[in-house]
Amino acid sequence: MSVEYRLLGPLEVLVDGRPVDVGPPRHRWVLVLLLTHANAVVPAHQLVDELWGDAPPASAVNLVQGAVSALRKVLGKEAIATRGSGYALRVPADALDLQRFERLAQTGSLALDDGRLDEAAVALGEALSLWRGPALADLADEALVHAVASRLDELRLLALERRLEAELARGRPADALPDIRALVDEHPLRERPHGLLMLALYRCGRQADALEAYRSARATL
Repeated sequence: MSVEYRLLGPLEVLVDGRPVDVGPPRHRWVLVLLLTHANAVVPAHQLVDELWGDAPPASAVNLVQGAVSALRKVLGKEAIATRGSGYALRVPADALDLQRFERLAQTGSLALDDGRLDEAAVALGEALSLWRGPALADLADEALVHAVASRLDELRLLALERRLEAELARGRPADALPDIRALVDEHPLRERPHGLLMLALYRCGRQADALEAYRSARATL
C-alpha cells in the first residue's frame, strides 16, 4: 500500500492514489503534527500539549492513543510506529509534498545564489507548483493549526520572492511585474515585495513609477 500526504493546501491523504478520509479534526490535527515531524518521534505529552494546552482532560493520553489507532486503520498499521512514550510517522521519500517543496526551494535558492538563473527559476517554479492553496486551508477554523499553517505559508512566500528575484535577474522584469504587484497587494506590510516592485519598474525603464513605488512603500511601512 502506497500513501501520499499533502499539507500544501487542504490536508489530503491518498492511499494507492485515492483520497481517503482520515477522520474528525482531532485525528487530522494529530496527523498534521506527526507529518511536520516526519520520521521523528513526537512524544505523547507534546501531542497532548498541542491539542489541549494547559487544560487537558484526564483522558487526554487515551484520546491521543485512540486517534493514532484510528489513523493506523486508514494509513496501515506500520505507518505510525510507537517509540517509548511517543509516535513516529514513517514517510517514504517524496511521499510528503512539504519535503518535495523544501528540497526544490533549497535547490532553486542555491542556484540563484550561484548565478545559475535558469535552473533557479525552474526549481523554484516547480516548488511553488506543489501548492494547492493556503496551507491546511480545510483546518483554518482550528486555532491549533494557525502556527503550523503560518510557518508553511511563510515558506511559500520566501520561495515566491526568490523566484521573482530570479526572473528579474534573468532580465525579465516585465514578465515578473504582474506577480510582484499582486504580492505587494496581498502582503502590503512585507518589505521584500516592495523592493522587488521598485527594481522591476526601474528595469522596465519606468524610473518615475519606481520612485513613486518607493514613496508608497515608505508610507505604508
